[in-house]
Amino acid sequence: MRAELDALVKRIRRAPQLALIYQTILRPKEAEDEHHFAVAYDVGLGTRCSAVVNGGVVLIDREAMASTTAVKVAGELQFDLRRLATMDDAVRARGREPITVSVAGVGKWHSDDGPSIGKLQLKVAVPLPGFLSGLELPISVTLANRTELIDEAEVRANVGFTVDLSKLQNSLRALRR
Repeated sequence: MRAELDALVKRIRRAPQLALIYQTILRPKEAEDEHHFAVAYDVGLGTRCSAVVNGGVVLIDREAMASTTAVKVAGELQFDLRRLATMDDAVRARGREPITVSVAGVGKWHSDDGPSIGKLQLKVAVPLPGFLSGLELPISVTLANRTELIDEAEVRANVGFTVDLSKLQNSLRALRR
C-alpha cells in the first residue's frame, strides 16, 4: 500500500500541464488594441525540481500607425531544498514549507525598432516560522542586458510577502478552539 502511494505521489509531481492562453485588451478608437496569444508548459522533473516554459506573441493593433508584434519567451527552474521522496517524508514535513531556489529567464523581441530585452533572475524564498507560518520572504537578484534597465549607481531593495490564506485560516481556527 505504501509503495502504491509513493508511486502515485511521484506520478502527480511529474505530471505535465499545458495551457493555451488568449487575452485581449480593447481600447477606444484612438488607442491601440492588444491581442496576446501564449502557450505555457509546466512539468515536474523529479521530487524536488520543476520546470515552466512559456512563449507568446503580442499583436499591437494601431489605427494611426503601423501595427507591431512582440515575441516573448520565458522559463523557470524551481528547486525545493527539502527532500520528499516518500509518503513518510511528506508526513514528517507536513506544516513546514520548504526553502525554494529558482532560476528564471525571459527574452522579448519586437518587430519594429523596439529594444530586445533579456533578463535572468535568481530567487530564494524563505518561509517564516512559528506564528508567521504561511508567509515567505523572497530574496532575488536580477540581471538584464539593457543598461537602461539597470542603474549601477542605485541599489534598490524590494521586500515582498506571500500569504497563504488557507494556512492563515487554519491558524485562526486553531486559536478559536
